[in-house]
Amino acid sequence: MMGRTAFFCVGLATLVSLPTEGRAAAMPVNEQIEQIRTFAYCAGRMMALRDHLSIFGTEGVDAADARHSAHLAVLDALVEIASENGFDYRQAYSWQIDARAAQTAVLSQADFGTSESTRRRARAVADRHITSCDRLILGA
Repeated sequence: MMGRTAFFCVGLATLVSLPTEGRAAAMPVNEQIEQIRTFAYCAGRMMALRDHLSIFGTEGVDAADARHSAHLAVLDALVEIASENGFDYRQAYSWQIDARAAQTAVLSQADFGTSESTRRRARAVADRHITSCDRLILGA
């Protein structure tokens, strides 16, 4: 899995190094903003997952960190392109922070919910969010 992430990051670095003329305008602004929001949410969710795994000393911290880094790399590239058209980068950070807080709350419910059904539902939501983010990067 790390090989796919490394390959993706090399491709992303190539994309970011290309001249930006015409590239940003090729996508409507609303679609750019939606992509930024999606990757900001995913970067925040992956950050929460990484922190959660780290706190509880479970396996997967390094993999979660790599997934967070991949989402953050895409987010940074998208924000850089959109900023050329007037997008305020602080909005992306706000979305990332909001998603991190929400994912942290869901993960806490998944581990410490007051009933088995609450824990099961929260785990399903947490897993669904992480899976949807993984699909963006890994193409699964």
